[in-house]
Amino acid sequence: MNREVLTTVITEVILNVVPPMIDTAVKKAVDNAVNTTIKAAVDKAVKASVDKAVKTAVNDAVKKTIDKSVAKVVNKMYTTKIKPQFDKVNKRLDKVEKRLDKVEKRLDNVEKDIKQLKSEAKKHGWNIK
Repeated sequence: MNREVLTTVITEVILNVVPPMIDTAVKKAVDNAVNTTIKAAVDKAVKASVDKAVKTAVNDAVKKTIDKSVAKVVNKMYTTKIKPQFDKVNKRLDKVEKRLDKVEKRLDNVEKDIKQLKSEAKKHGWNIK
C-alpha cells in the first residue's frame, strides 16, 4: 500500500472508529460509576434501616423482658414481704380498734356516772360544776 492510502485508512479509523469506541468506554465507565454509587447508597440506606429496625426490636424486647422481670420481683416482694406485713398490721389495728371501742364504752359510762353524780350532788344541795 502506498503511503497516501495508508494515511487515509488511518485517518478514517481515527475519525470513524475511535470516537465510538471512546464513547462506549466513557459510557461504560460512567454507568459503572453511577451503578456503584447507587448500589453503595442503597446498601447504606438498607443497612441503616435494618440497623434501626434491629435496634428498635432489641430495645423493645429488652424493655419487655425488664418489665416482666420487674413485675415478677414486685409481685414476689408483695406476696412474700409486703402482704404479710400488711396482714400483721391489720390484725394489730383490729385489736387496737377493739380496745379503743372498749375505752370509748368505759368513757361513756364514766361520763354517765359523772352526770348522775352531779345530779345526786344537786339534790343534796352541793353546787358542782
